[in-house]
Amino acid sequence: WADGVGGERPWLHLVIHHFAIDGVSWRILVQDLAALCNGEQIEAPVHTLQDWMDYQLAQSQHPGTLSQLPFWHGLSQDVGLLPVCREVAAADNTQAQAAYLTRSLSRIDTDALLAAPAVYRAEINDLLLTALGMSLQRARQTQGLAAAASLIALEGHGREPGESGLDLNRTLGWFTSLYPVRLDLRGIDAEEAWQGQAAAGHALKSIKEQLRAIPDKGLGYGQLKELNPDTAGKLGELPTPQIAFNYLGRFERQIEGSWSLAPTLPSDPDPQQRRLHLIDINAIIDADGCLAIHYSYAREAFEEATLDSLADDFCLALKALTQHCLKSPLTQRLGLSDVPASVRAQLDQRLLAQIEQAVPGLETIVPLTPLQQGLLFETQRLEPGVQDPYHVQCALQLHGELDEARLESAWRRLIARHQVLRLQAPRAAREQGL
Repeated sequence: WADGVGGERPWLHLVIHHFAIDGVSWRILVQDLAALCNGEQIEAPVHTLQDWMDYQLAQSQHPGTLSQLPFWHGLSQDVGLLPVCREVAAADNTQAQAAYLTRSLSRIDTDALLAAPAVYRAEINDLLLTALGMSLQRARQTQGLAAAASLIALEGHGREPGESGLDLNRTLGWFTSLYPVRLDLRGIDAEEAWQGQAAAGHALKSIKEQLRAIPDKGLGYGQLKELNPDTAGKLGELPTPQIAFNYLGRFERQIEGSWSLAPTLPSDPDPQQRRLHLIDINAIIDADGCLAIHYSYAREAFEEATLDSLADDFCLALKALTQHCLKSPLTQRLGLSDVPASVRAQLDQRLLAQIEQAVPGLETIVPLTPLQQGLLFETQRLEPGVQDPYHVQCALQLHGELDEARLESAWRRLIARHQVLRLQAPRAAREQGL
């Protein structure tokens, strides 16, 4: 604790080893501390870190997790690397040999960026990783190399309870996940994508579907690699991605009441600390509401100009994708991951696009029951002008003066509340029982 100088607010300096807690835990901890100091009550954690670890250990032996092995092995097949100036041994890839650079978007560009993914029912990570894939593809092209998929390591918060039934919202600990991700943009018109045209939408939809195809949001990789002795060696033989990416979300400076986070104190990492990847990229929305992208890389492995270009291109790709989403998005915006799993077997992307074209503003697709299919079949066979026996009417007699505007408003609210009242059955869907 340190008293403020010259009218400054007092400081409380908390130090906890990163081995013990992750970034999400800090937010929980500081909020709870502020609440307790204000005399308020706080909620106890529902489940503990040990509960989570017991679940992880059990999952590492689960047949469903074991079935993921071919998926994780297949990710590293036929991927391209960024060419290096000099090979750097793992023992030499230390903090002492790291170089750093940062790029930022303006507040206006950041606000637009955050609004863009919703156009394709995507998440911010989908857009960020699409931009990264475009940037890596251009970096290889600049070096005269053929187009190839990129393999990165994606870091996540790891608090993915899945089917465990665990509530980890108030639990402190280290939950961070790290798993390989393949970014494949081959077949996308690169130049058109960089101009924010239709190919940008196809690129975003493609990466979004690739990310949704990752089982258990990547947790299975760590379970098999670290907790199952029978599979650890098989995954340990796979190549380490050159690049690690982590989106940290929004930095909230104001915590609770009069509590706020002080500016980050300068710190110097241990020069001998080993780095796991040749390039680390950390993106965060800073206290000013701007996206800041921090790069650290092995200076012996890459020319400074290579990383400068990669960082610049990443920002340009973000702007191109944002412009596309907000100004000229595709008409067909949904992917198979946007529809329930129960109907995906009856769909492909072509059929989904046909249905979306027939139903502007398509929300979801549901299977028809056998009885519903029969009703539709009978209705379609009726001759023009013949009354449909399945059109059942309910007549209501109203007394008093009718407020038509209020009645219409009430009926529209009911339609908005009950999804089934907005049901449509275009031909392309009916033929598949949808």
